[in-house]
Amino acid sequence: MLKKNVVKRVIGMPGDTVKVANKKVFINGKEFVRDYAQHIDYRTIPRSRGQIYWNDKFMGSRDNFGPVVVPDGEYFVMGDNRDNSADSRFWGFLKRNEITSSPAIIFFS
Repeated sequence: MLKKNVVKRVIGMPGDTVKVANKKVFINGKEFVRDYAQHIDYRTIPRSRGQIYWNDKFMGSRDNFGPVVVPDGEYFVMGDNRDNSADSRFWGFLKRNEITSSPAIIFFS
C-alpha cells in the first residue's frame, strides 16, 4: 500500500453536514468562512457539470459539492487552495488514525 503525506485542514467533524455551493463551504447550514481559503480559478463549475462520484453516486463538482454527512470516526478535509486541491471532495473521508499530526510551520497558505 502506497502512503502519501498531505497537508489539509479538517473542515467537517463526525456528524457534521458539509456542502459546497458556488465555492462557499457550509457546515451544518452555516457558511464556514476562513481568510486562508483561496480560489485561483475565476470560473465556477456548476453541479451538473461535475465529475465527482463516490461509489457510483454523483456528488457534484469541486465548486458545488454534497451535501454529505461525516460518519462517526471520520473527518472531511480540504486544502487551502480550494480550486486546485485533491481533498475529501475527491477521495472521501479520512479515518481518525489517518490524521497523523499538525504542521509545525505554515509557510504559504
